[in-house]
Amino acid sequence: MDPQEVPSKAEIKKTKKEIESLEKELVAAESVVANLKRMILERRAYIAPIRTLPYEIISGIFVDMCRKNPLAPLLLQSVCRTWRAVILNTPLCWSFIPNYGFCDEGYDLTCAYLDRSGNAGLHLSVPNHSSPEAISKLQNLGERIQCIQGHPEIIAPMIFSLPAFSSLEKISIYILPRRRITRKEPATEWNMGNFPKLRCLCISMQDECITSIAASIEFPPLTELMVKCNDLSPMNLILSKCSQSIRYVHLDYDECSTKDNEEALQSFPNLQFLRLVKRSKRNSPAWRFKGLTPRLKLYSEEGFTGARIDIDNLVFLGIDRKINLSPYSRIERLYLDLYVPHLLDIARELHDHSELCPRLTLITYARKTDTYQYISDATELLKRRAEITGVKVKIVEVTNEYRLLDALEDMIEVCYFRFFDESFKS
Repeated sequence: MDPQEVPSKAEIKKTKKEIESLEKELVAAESVVANLKRMILERRAYIAPIRTLPYEIISGIFVDMCRKNPLAPLLLQSVCRTWRAVILNTPLCWSFIPNYGFCDEGYDLTCAYLDRSGNAGLHLSVPNHSSPEAISKLQNLGERIQCIQGHPEIIAPMIFSLPAFSSLEKISIYILPRRRITRKEPATEWNMGNFPKLRCLCISMQDECITSIAASIEFPPLTELMVKCNDLSPMNLILSKCSQSIRYVHLDYDECSTKDNEEALQSFPNLQFLRLVKRSKRNSPAWRFKGLTPRLKLYSEEGFTGARIDIDNLVFLGIDRKINLSPYSRIERLYLDLYVPHLLDIARELHDHSELCPRLTLITYARKTDTYQYISDATELLKRRAEITGVKVKIVEVTNEYRLLDALEDMIEVCYFRFFDESFKS
């Protein structure tokens, strides 16, 4: 074919037929290529590393996925026959009952989860619109329930109705703004002696509930406590009742209404993590933590808290303002929740006084201003410090405080709330 010539009608007809023939060949070739690619993928999947993992490891991975997403078992069982066999033979994967299972239309789903969970301990997140049938069925399995989360008006009648709920290890009490319960019922009296195995307690925006819990005469040996509230006045009573066992404390509050909250110095021999957040910026009274904390490894504060702690063994310090760093000779990580210019001031101080914080290797910060130059200058100062001390200090931005806590998990022996994160973050 000469592109310079004008084709005749016969040549046009002939060329069109050739094009049709070539297109058919192309479709056939594409089908062959697609088939070859599929065969390659099948063979890659056949020799994929996950297929060589022992059953126990795959099962453990699945349990972790189901803990984060209770609907994961329904997805995993649809991937392949092998995974379906693993998920169906791992009862713990079915022990995390999804919210949807408490709705009227989700009752069958709850029954399926319960049938497949065997005798595994149950983890429940109970929504405000739960169906009576689902709650009734779960109440009859009270001896298996280890973790429960929900509004106190929903979960209190459940866990106090039968003595079988003595197996509870974790309770999370919260209210979400979009799911606020409008009916007014008498406040529940929380007798914490009913839960001898309780180790983790999380309370979010439920001041009346905190007061009731503080009044409980008997108290379980808590190891983890997370509280977010307006008034933290009852906290001294709660901490005094679990002071010997508590290891993780996270308190987030507005004020302390008690005029004189100066309690006697308490001993917390096992406390390793303490985070205090005073949200209110006004001159409202602060709740004062006073404790002997010989094993404290991680301390973080936001707002003026006036806490008195032992700092001899601190390896992590979180602050939201400039402080004198000279007493913190053992810290390895520093978290700064402050304006970036202040971060530069701290870097300059560490450079000018290289003897400060000799073990420090990591500074993480929450960005509050978009000032790249400050970070660049701070990084340069810390490089010069490393030339003197021989110890490098990295600066890393952290966009999510809870990811930061995840990163610190290797530094403490407790695992802070996994199943109950969302209500506390709201």
